[in-house]
Amino acid sequence: MSRDVRQINAPGRFLETAALVFVLSVFVFASSGRGADTRTVNDITFKTRITVAGKKLALVGMGEHIMYLITVYVAGLYLEKPLKGAKAVIDSDRAQCFLLHIDTRRFTRQKFQSLANDGFLCNCSAQELKKLKPRIKKFFGLFQKVNLRRGHRIMFVYLPGTGTAVYHQGRRLGVIRGPDFKRALFSLWLGKKPLDERLKLALLGR
Repeated sequence: MSRDVRQINAPGRFLETAALVFVLSVFVFASSGRGADTRTVNDITFKTRITVAGKKLALVGMGEHIMYLITVYVAGLYLEKPLKGAKAVIDSDRAQCFLLHIDTRRFTRQKFQSLANDGFLCNCSAQELKKLKPRIKKFFGLFQKVNLRRGHRIMFVYLPGTGTAVYHQGRRLGVIRGPDFKRALFSLWLGKKPLDERLKLALLGR
């Protein structure tokens, strides 16, 4: 029987995360601009540089997640400084950001949770899952009142000492603590068994 982290009933209450001092100088929605300061994939444009809480992040790579010949979403990876290889990105304790732009009506909240759940199961050991289950459940809970639509953007922003802030259309949904959770989350796209191998290579700028 497969494990399902979404159905774990973790005991006790979650500790509320302290207020996050977060300043996002640039959060880009749909843009038609093309130039040195932007990159475009499948008519979806991302800024090549953003500033998060005073940290300047650069776009390393971006690409499409395609299923049945349909672009499901376009994603981009932003780092504070260049890192060599997926493992270095996953293990890094510096500021970084993953930006996802939904490009089909078929990408619902349920579909996102199903894909993410599969990614956690494939890239985390049983011991890691046991430790992460309460936070994974909290992570999925952040999306319970969110209706994902084509054109919407989701951001996962990791800040050392704070955790991973989750944003939907520029609105912060919550924060999940711990560099171990960030490693598990970014492994969905950059781990040994990513959701999309071609997208993994594109995110790394290859």
